[in-house]
Amino acid sequence: MTEGILAAIGLMCLLKYASILDFIRTPLTRIAYLEKLFQCSLCLGFWTGIFAALYFHFVEEQTYWLMPFISCAACWLFDGIVTFIHAFGWAPAPPEE
Repeated sequence: MTEGILAAIGLMCLLKYASILDFIRTPLTRIAYLEKLFQCSLCLGFWTGIFAALYFHFVEEQTYWLMPFISCAACWLFDGIVTFIHAFGWAPAPPEE
């Protein structure tokens, strides 16, 4: 179950922040409901948890009924910690050219 939670956190970060997925995120966020979804780590974490639970159910043949809720809380906590760290001015250094 730990790998499912980590996968859900990773997927949430990719969907919400990764510049490599801008070509997917930009058209999707033109829809008002999806724009709100992509702004909320709690909401996005729930849906990534559903996808992780479906993967485990159909591929790994394990059932984790609480995966969406645990993923929701974990994504919200992780995003909050990252936001807190960035609020105090710590950010990775830009790449040197």
